[in-house]
Amino acid sequence: YWRVRGRNREDVYGQFSVPFRFKVEMALPSSPSLLSPSNGQQGVPLKPLLTWADEQCSYNYRLQVALDESFNTIVKDTITFLKSYQFHQELATSTIYFWRVCGKNLIGEGSYSQVWQFTTTAFVRPNIPTMKSPLNNSIDVSRTPLFQWFSVYQGEAYQIQVAQNTHFTAIVHTDSGSDTTSQVTSPLRSGTKFYWRVRAINRVDKSDYSQPWAFTTELVPPDPPNLILPENNGENVSIRPNFIWEIAHSAVKYQLQIAYDIAFQQLYFNDTAIEVTNRQIQLEEYTKYYWRVRGWNSRGWGGW
Repeated sequence: YWRVRGRNREDVYGQFSVPFRFKVEMALPSSPSLLSPSNGQQGVPLKPLLTWADEQCSYNYRLQVALDESFNTIVKDTITFLKSYQFHQELATSTIYFWRVCGKNLIGEGSYSQVWQFTTTAFVRPNIPTMKSPLNNSIDVSRTPLFQWFSVYQGEAYQIQVAQNTHFTAIVHTDSGSDTTSQVTSPLRSGTKFYWRVRAINRVDKSDYSQPWAFTTELVPPDPPNLILPENNGENVSIRPNFIWEIAHSAVKYQLQIAYDIAFQQLYFNDTAIEVTNRQIQLEEYTKYYWRVRGWNSRGWGGW
């Protein structure tokens, strides 16, 4: 739409004219500019993302990918509304491909872009590794296990995960590297079921994770529990305090000792069959005491 109005020498504007309207003749789209992969690029992934840019006037785009520069052997001929195209099926390895793009609108197809070429990588997605040890559903496994699996073709590196659930949301160990082994250095919890899986990685892609295998660590005597109350070096403690400590993993009972001396040679109280994590004891007035707790399971007594 267009209109006009006049202005006099007093710098006063008059009214606009009645608007007229007109349509601009639509032109064919200009040739797009290819962006990536760059011309002559090598080692391109087998599912490449092709991108380009253009001016206005394009409604959609036609992409052609061929095995020859004359486009006699076309492997992809598709229409897209985007300025990019993502391959979802793998191209052949170590192969030269030629590609070009043109814009389309209501008038027709514009001129094709320059023809660029790229060469796909020689690598393919690696296979899923086969696990070796610990065997599935193993028991009495070391708390610092050595995980082993078999190498796969074109696997340049591997990633292992160890978790306390099958969804691998509670991961306790992860490792990556070119070896087909992984050693846990921080001891895992004893008498506990864990799951592990591994996948292969190369410069192109990652395999899926293997199906998880389960194992149960060896049961060892409980770790020393953490004491809570009465506090260490506490003063003005009640003569009938409630002795409280944290749960020691895998403990089924506890031994509580209260002594007059730090060597626990002069015991005031000793109970080896406490099945909870607290005990209320009557003490003597104005007396200094020392106390400690240890846990027991089928492998014996743990440390104080």
